[in-house]
Amino acid sequence: MQYKNILVAGSVAFDYLFRYEGELKEHFEGHDLSNLSTCFFSPNREKFYGGTGGNIAYGLSLFGEKSHLIGTVGDDFEGDYKDWLTGRGASLDFVRTVEGGDTACAYIISDDKENQVAIFYPGASLRDYDFGLDLKKHKDSLLIISPMNLESMVRLAREAREAGVDYIFDPGQQITLFDPEFMKEIVEGAFATILNDYELKLLSNVLDPKRLRRVIVTLGGEGSEIIDEANVIEVGAVKPDRIADPTGCGDAYRAGLIHGLKAGFDLKKSCQIGALNATYKIETEGTQNYGFSIEEFKARYKDSFKEEL
Repeated sequence: MQYKNILVAGSVAFDYLFRYEGELKEHFEGHDLSNLSTCFFSPNREKFYGGTGGNIAYGLSLFGEKSHLIGTVGDDFEGDYKDWLTGRGASLDFVRTVEGGDTACAYIISDDKENQVAIFYPGASLRDYDFGLDLKKHKDSLLIISPMNLESMVRLAREAREAGVDYIFDPGQQITLFDPEFMKEIVEGAFATILNDYELKLLSNVLDPKRLRRVIVTLGGEGSEIIDEANVIEVGAVKPDRIADPTGCGDAYRAGLIHGLKAGFDLKKSCQIGALNATYKIETEGTQNYGFSIEEFKARYKDSFKEEL
């Protein structure tokens, strides 16, 4: 199906990134984890625009895609971050601003091996709000439901199925919070589901892996794979020129994937676009600072996957 519009449901947040010198696991060696009191020292801190929804919308803008963002923010979203997203072509018609509320924040510590520890403060998005969205008017759209308020994710998935809107289910770390029966319902109704290998193991406790359709499993530097019933299609990774910051790589992958599907490519090629977009992201500090020209992207895609884009 050719999609006319893209709907991106997900968190909008400010990211505070900290760098830990060494490996995080070494910090815990010799500690009694049942009675833990510790401190991580970081020589620097960076603040960036972030959130799953904001990151995906930004990634899509690099391909010239104008998306409709769905999410919740606080008063502090007004100003720079709002102007940044609208300047990238994102529509904020379905973003709910909670008066007196805070925009969500993520505090992320990365070590020298790119392992991470994160604390997420949901702020105004702690509650489910009416976004003013009637999905019955968006049957020609592709919707991605990425991590945000759990009740919002559940409601949007049900409304999408009722309206006949294709959606990509992207539960992320929220996967452990979903009711197993609803998890089965939402995955079986999705156009595609995106998970990492750990999340796939959790899903396999609910669904027979042999019955999974269009499940995309991301494997970090090893690439990704598409599981479609008995078939497994491997998708390679693109080796980065350098590793600057892994934060937001998954969101960049999703943006490339969605762009590919909207452009009419098959699922494998769309995943390859996602893989290359994720590589551009990992080479740059921050979640919304990477970029490229379309000509550059096409040339690197051809070099990486030995086919034209």
